[in-house]
Amino acid sequence: MEILKIRRVVILCSLLLAKVFCGRQICIDVGSDQFNCTHDVFATRYQVDGSTIDVGVTQRIDGSEMEKAAIREVLRRMDHYFFNEVLAMPEYEYARPRCKNTNELCAFW
Repeated sequence: MEILKIRRVVILCSLLLAKVFCGRQICIDVGSDQFNCTHDVFATRYQVDGSTIDVGVTQRIDGSEMEKAAIREVLRRMDHYFFNEVLAMPEYEYARPRCKNTNELCAFW
């Protein structure tokens, strides 16, 4: 029964085109119009295509409380975009190794 449930989740994720969460998992493209729902996007991406992900420089959170809250919101949105688009969708394959923060203030700017 557990395998059947997993297959249903994978099929459901495929139908949703990997742009939404399946429970607490993210569905990523694994090739040939197939998707895999996972809790560990980095490990799954590595298993699928051998790529390691370097997101760049750790971001600095400085300033007033309002500025810090704004930076945290930018970081939350950056993570969401990175996990649900860049790591998940096949059209971002070229960008994956190139999509990274090169300055500790990227989120601030």
